[in-house]
Amino acid sequence: LRIGTMLVSDAVTRALGELPPDAPFRDRLGAAVAAHLDHLLSLTDYTSANIRIIGHVPAEVRERVWPQREAYGEVWADLLRQGRASGAVRADADLGLLRVLILGTLNYASEWYKPDLKPVSAIATEATAMILDGVLSVHRQPA
Repeated sequence: LRIGTMLVSDAVTRALGELPPDAPFRDRLGAAVAAHLDHLLSLTDYTSANIRIIGHVPAEVRERVWPQREAYGEVWADLLRQGRASGAVRADADLGLLRVLILGTLNYASEWYKPDLKPVSAIATEATAMILDGVLSVHRQPA
């Protein structure tokens, strides 16, 4: 469990660190989404195993690994706070809810993803666009 959390956290932190400090929020979120999904779906089974079994391990085991999971959640919370500070994220958005919705959605990909579906990078790009832009076309007339 610790390895799974550490590996994905390190991958996301590294991806964010490789961007210039003034990178737009869209690029920062996209890098985090891509690193999380790439790690979850392509690079190792530790992270997907962590996601699948955390609710089934004894409470004392969960308690021992929870601080590390919270630290990874804080990486995302900080990213979203940066997005709000830059004006990219609405001032009235609940950042805690946004964080768990993003991570929950990304993590669930381990249940449905098949390598022949789309490349992970394409899924990450589309997921980032859906998170930031939604899916409604305001200019499209109803059929």
